Amino acid sequence: MDNGCKFSPDKKVKASLSFSSEGAIIIEFTDNGPGIPQEELPMIFNAFYRSPRTSSVKGSGIGLSLVQSILKLHHIELNVNSRSGHGTTFILIFPVVSVEEPIKE
Repeated sequence: MDNGCKFSPDKKVKASLSFSSEGAIIIEFTDNGPGIPQEELPMIFNAFYRSPRTSSVKGSGIGLSLVQSILKLHHIELNVNSRSGHGTTFILIFPVVSVEEPIKE
């Protein structure tokens, strides 16, 4: 969300919540920034990667790498859709979890 705010002209990110037909929780974060060129998408989750186009914006390039690592530990899927000049959407998919034992109060 921080990246979306940093790179969007209006400094805003839209968040939406939905559910898949299987019951997974889907959270989407969409900005209206410059988008990420297709050739850079495979690299954005590499630790310390910074696009040459964003060198003037403050940052270390560690954020997306950390987010992806933490989400993987929790079995949360992370996808990204972006078109250069049209913004970016990050999609988090939280899996359906079945509880084997009843929760005791």
